[in-house]
Amino acid sequence: MHGQDSPTDDHDNHDGPLAALGAAIRSVRPGQAITVGELAEAVGLTREQLLDLEAGRLDPTYERLVSIADQLGVRLSALLALER
Repeated sequence: MHGQDSPTDDHDNHDGPLAALGAAIRSVRPGQAITVGELAEAVGLTREQLLDLEAGRLDPTYERLVSIADQLGVRLSALLALER
């Protein structure tokens, strides 16, 4: 993870750690009754960027992950545990 969120080089990262993290975010979000657009706006991403993150195509910063976890009402460690 670099100083800012950045797209990964692999546009079809379906089974890597970023894909698992994205799947974890995607699995928690509906249970918190927050839409893609609402979460994206709350954490300073565009809707498209959040969709890329959930698909494993965006490498988020640590700060962004903390913000996402906070908005979802979960601890970052819980979100990361879901990625396995």
